[in-house]
Amino acid sequence: MKTILPEIKRITKSFLKQTKLFRLLMMFFVFIVVNVTIQAQSGIYESYAILKINGGVNTFYDLQASTGNPDFNGANLGTFNSSNTLILNGAQNKTFKCLGDNITQCFLFYRVYKTTDVPPSFSSTGVSFNSNIPGAICSGGQNQIWESTGSNINVLNGLCPGNYYLEVYTNADYSYNYGSNYDTHYANNGSANYTATFTVVDTDTVAPVTPTLANVNVGQCSGTP
Repeated sequence: MKTILPEIKRITKSFLKQTKLFRLLMMFFVFIVVNVTIQAQSGIYESYAILKINGGVNTFYDLQASTGNPDFNGANLGTFNSSNTLILNGAQNKTFKCLGDNITQCFLFYRVYKTTDVPPSFSSTGVSFNSNIPGAICSGGQNQIWESTGSNINVLNGLCPGNYYLEVYTNADYSYNYGSNYDTHYANNGSANYTATFTVVDTDTVAPVTPTLANVNVGQCSGTP
C-alpha cells in the first residue's frame, strides 16, 4: 500500500499539470480565433486588372476571380512594336464589410521587366470608390465596387525589344473594431502576384548593325517603362 500511494500522487500531479497546459492552450486558441474573427469582417472577394490593347476597349482580366473574362495570370498579351499600344488602365476590387469594419482605400500595384532581369520595385495607382452593391454576407454589412478605368499607364514606354513580364496585384486598406485598428487586405495570389507576358519587337527594316560607341544612342530605351 505504501508503494502504491506515491505512484498515485505522481500520476495525479502529472494529470493536473497536463490539465493546466491544456487549459492554457485552449485559452490561446480561443484568443487567436477571436482575434482573426475580429479582423475578418471585411475583405476583397473579387479583383480585376483593366487593359486597353492597340486602341481597343477596356478589357477586364480576372485576378482574384473566376468569371468569363480572360485570366490575367499566365496570359500572353501579344507582340508589340512602336506602332502598337498596351495600356494598363486600372483595376477593380469588389469588397465586403460588416459592422465594425470599413474599407478606406484601394490600390493597384504593377511592375514591368524583362523575363531575364531582376524584378524592380512596384509602382502603384489609386483605385477609387465606385458604388455600393447588394449581396452583403452579414446583417448591416455592405458590398462595394472600387474601380478606376482611366489610369492610362503606358506599359510599352521606353522598352527595348525583348520578352517582358507585367506583374500586378491589388489591395484594400481597412479599419476594424469601429476605427480602432487598421490593416490591409491583399488580392495577390497568395503573395505570388499575377503575371502576364508580352513581347516587344523592333520595326526597323534596316539590316542589323553591330553597335559601337559611335552609334549607340544612350537612353534610347530601357528595361522598364
